[in-house]
Amino acid sequence: MHRLLVLFLACYNDGGLKVYNSDPEVSFTQPASGATFASGAAVQLVATLHDDQTEVADLQLVWTLEDGSTLVGVEVRTETGVSMVLEDGLEAGEHTITLTAVDSQAASGKDDVDISVVKNQPPVAEFLNPLESQACGARRSAAGGAAGHRQRRG
Repeated sequence: MHRLLVLFLACYNDGGLKVYNSDPEVSFTQPASGATFASGAAVQLVATLHDDQTEVADLQLVWTLEDGSTLVGVEVRTETGVSMVLEDGLEAGEHTITLTAVDSQAASGKDDVDISVVKNQPPVAEFLNPLESQACGARRSAAGGAAGHRQRRG
């Protein structure tokens, strides 16, 4: 004779069916971590965004620096991401830029990118021609004398 034991478990929840909200996904694609920019030069930031419950256009986005200050720039959103251009650039130094996305149910996700900003240096000019071993000034004619000078025959 076989015995069959059946165990029933029931859960009671007066809150009804609960829908779990996942955090938005944020991922920088530009610039690469460790990129270097000149002080005052425009910096373009690009990130992909995804959220199961909230459209990209409806996500609240906050761009911040390592000190917590908010970045302001020209922001453009697509169906899958966002770009922002910091037209006035950043001050010289090492910076961590954080993009935080918050969905309609207050779940948040973020990503960071580290960049370096260097003081704008004046350009360096280097003479490439004539080479040090070459004379500068007088042109040589095919006859071997300096152009414009007659050779004496004697």
